[in-house]
Amino acid sequence: MEAPVVLVRQVRKRRSAVEKRLIVEQALEPGASVARVARAHGLNANVVFHWRRLYNEGKLSVAPIEAMKLLPVSIAERAVDGRHPRAHLKNFFGTLQADAYAGFHPLYEGGRILEAACWAHTRRKFHDIFAATASATASEAIRRIGLLYAVEKQVRGSPPEIRLTARQARATPVMEELRVWLDQTLQTLSAKSDMAGEIRYALSRWTALTRYLDDGTVEIDNNAAERALRVVALGRKNYLFAGSNNGGERAAAIYSLLGTAKLNDINPEHYLRYVLSHIADHPINRIAELLPWNIPATHSSARTTDT
Repeated sequence: MEAPVVLVRQVRKRRSAVEKRLIVEQALEPGASVARVARAHGLNANVVFHWRRLYNEGKLSVAPIEAMKLLPVSIAERAVDGRHPRAHLKNFFGTLQADAYAGFHPLYEGGRILEAACWAHTRRKFHDIFAATASATASEAIRRIGLLYAVEKQVRGSPPEIRLTARQARATPVMEELRVWLDQTLQTLSAKSDMAGEIRYALSRWTALTRYLDDGTVEIDNNAAERALRVVALGRKNYLFAGSNNGGERAAAIYSLLGTAKLNDINPEHYLRYVLSHIADHPINRIAELLPWNIPATHSSARTTDT
């Protein structure tokens, strides 16, 4: 007698708007990719791409009561209206190197702040498509963007005038060919395809993406800032909550202070030791003297290149 055949129907897990939103936000974190996040949750990358489109269109909004069930403490909302960046940069004039976060858009109105977009962010979008579909078109886009990075590798750490000369001589022709290729390729793709969407994204930000070619002080991408933010992502995974909105603001202030110490070649731990040992006797009206760039070079206990 033959053994009976048992058919098992796999039931796909239904995910709430909260779960979808959290998965998309994981994919938007610095250094993350849709493909890796999708695998971690047992999902097809195309599903996460679809949720990301809904997220960008505001269709994954969470009702307050649903959010309260998941998050016992609300810490600093995303605020896509840009009020936090506006307050922080209210006295800033110049070029802002940033990703495509919607909250930054109001900053560029009026010309007081110029946008320099991030090529790493743009390249990551094509990489996600290649990882999910092995698209030859995505692979070609990555290759062409890689030529821009090859120029940057040769002049990384050089003075601004040398970087500017190299970019105008070697990167500008590559950029012009890339623009022609993107325009031509877009005409051959379905308007609803992910690849077409990413090409339109790049073309819509072309002025900001090419700004670094005319300014030797601007980087090709925002990776330095993203690397600095990795400690925030690691901390969030370790302790999850800051306790309150005030706690979140204080944490942000400490992160900023320690990140600034690193940029000034000061070991953060040594810097904190120096400040804590001096602040009690330091005049409150001269507190700025304890900022990282004001620490005297003679204080070897604080200033060190070992970060």
